[in-house]
Parts: sequence; C-alpha cells; structure tokens
Amino acid sequence: MHLRRPNLFYTVLSVALAIFGYWSFLNTLEPMPTPLMEASGSVSAAEANRRKGSIHTIYFSLHGSQKRFAYPGILPRIDDVWSSLELGSNAQVLYTDKDPSTEVVELWGLTVNGRSLIQPTEAYRARRENGYWGLALGIAFTFCAGYMWFKGGKGAA
Repeated sequence: MHLRRPNLFYTVLSVALAIFGYWSFLNTLEPMPTPLMEASGSVSAAEANRRKGSIHTIYFSLHGSQKRFAYPGILPRIDDVWSSLELGSNAQVLYTDKDPSTEVVELWGLTVNGRSLIQPTEAYRARRENGYWGLALGIAFTFCAGYMWFKGGKGAA
C-alpha cells in the first residue's frame, strides 16, 4: 500500500498525537507519591503564566527554600490560588522532587494563611482526570490515523 504525500503526513501526525495521548494517560496511572516533602514560609515571589486570557500555571517561591513551586492549570481553583498568593503570605506546601537538579517541583498540597487550597488526594484526582483526556485523545487520533491510512491506500491504486 502506497500513501500519497498529504495522507502520509496526516497519518504520521495522527500516530504521533495518539502516542502522546496514550503516554499522558499512562503517566497518570502511577500511585500518588509518598512520602511528600513539606516546605513552609512566607511567599517571596509569585508569577502567573497566562494563555488565552486565563492562568495556565502559577510559579511561586518561599523564603528559605531554594525550590520554585508550580501550580498547574489542571489542578482546581487556580484563580483562588492566585488571589491568595500575596507576597508575605504564610504558605505550607506538600511536594515531590523527582529530579533534584531542577529548581521547579511538583506541588501536591497547598495551604495559605491557614486556608487549605488543595489536598494531595484532590491533586491526584485532578491529575487522573487530566489523564483520561489523554486517553480520549489517543483513541481519537488512532481512529484518525487508521482512516487516513485506509483513504491513502485507496487513492494510490
């Protein structure tokens, strides 16, 4: 079976996106990491990365900590978190440090000024739900790749 050039491109693109979708789903199947590390202190810096008008990721630092904490947009209540992270606010963070050579770490729990904004079980659930979108993406692009492969072979004969 010989595919025409546009069909070959879209078939390869669909396969690549399907693999990405399955990979992102498989990453969420890991159990919640334990033990979680804890850091606390006052907020020394906070930055919100925006995409299309909404907050995509919040990065913040605490006095006395060398780490930078990332609150990704897949976690709930990102706007509440951003409004709570004022400079000087007292924060407690639960996090994992899978790669000690990087300064940005994965956040699993956050309390600001005594108010719990996210618990580890809630963060785990949000990451799993995001993984299901990856599975849906993988399945959809698998069908797209199969369709493009089938249509490309019919036109080449």
